[in-house]
Amino acid sequence: MTDIDAIVKYFEKLQKIILHDSDLNFGNKKFIKKAKLDDILCCIIAKLPDEYKKSKIEKYRSISLFKNLYNQLRQKFFLLPSHYMINVNEVNLALTQIKKTIIQDIESIERSHLMD
Repeated sequence: MTDIDAIVKYFEKLQKIILHDSDLNFGNKKFIKKAKLDDILCCIIAKLPDEYKKSKIEKYRSISLFKNLYNQLRQKFFLLPSHYMINVNEVNLALTQIKKTIIQDIESIERSHLMD
């Protein structure tokens, strides 16, 4: 069984990093060190069950939301190559939506996997 609580906590930690640990703010954009975001993303991906990672995007909403979030979080900024440029409003909305849907999606995947 997947530790869904740990996954949700990692998403909450990611949200805190984005909201409070930026090195530079410019309007709706925050610049956060790549290593900091890559570390937390790595932890999230490691905790996700393999069945979830292999599932089709169309079947579970949180998968497409996560892929979109992942791409949003990894936007490089040419003036600060060691940082990612984050659009706070978009990322915060994506995180909120993922936290609402990921629990149901993972539980659904695990139930269908047990039935196989």
